[in-house]
Amino acid sequence: DYRIYNPGSDDASRIDWKASKRVGSMMVKEFVEERNLEILFMVDVSSQMLTGSTKKLKAEYIAELVSTLSQSVLAAGDSVGFVLFSDKIIKENWPKQGMAQFYSITKSLSDVSNYGGYGDINNALEYVFRKGSEGSLVILVSDFIYGLESEKMLKLVAKKFDLISVMVRDPRDMTLPE
Repeated sequence: DYRIYNPGSDDASRIDWKASKRVGSMMVKEFVEERNLEILFMVDVSSQMLTGSTKKLKAEYIAELVSTLSQSVLAAGDSVGFVLFSDKIIKENWPKQGMAQFYSITKSLSDVSNYGGYGDINNALEYVFRKGSEGSLVILVSDFIYGLESEKMLKLVAKKFDLISVMVRDPRDMTLPE
């Protein structure tokens, strides 16, 4: 699109001289960023996520976070998917567009039968490393209580993908009650 040139804030190299001549004033081109982002949520659904000392369980906080971010990503026209894991891969749905994907994510996160076991983050990272599309944004959501066996796999995943880790904790995770 075009708009009138503002000398204080616009770069002069963006002036479209042909359009400026037609209109009779300086015009600059405006570009819309086209992107096709793929976001993959890796969600820890171990039995530890079904604990909580506040009004909500950790699983509920995670479901709200992932659902809200998924809806925003899909509304922007990008793709979103998920891998639910505990000590094994529970469920996967690779990045796609559309509201059907949003409903699939929220249904899977709210299904209590998907929860259980202990959280094996290394196994999940290895799985995503083998199966995921390079250049995707991977968002790992866990309480990280079981931890990582080594940082090697985490570093490999971070090289192949853009990686964000989100830690969800309950106040009792920080200190044991008397």
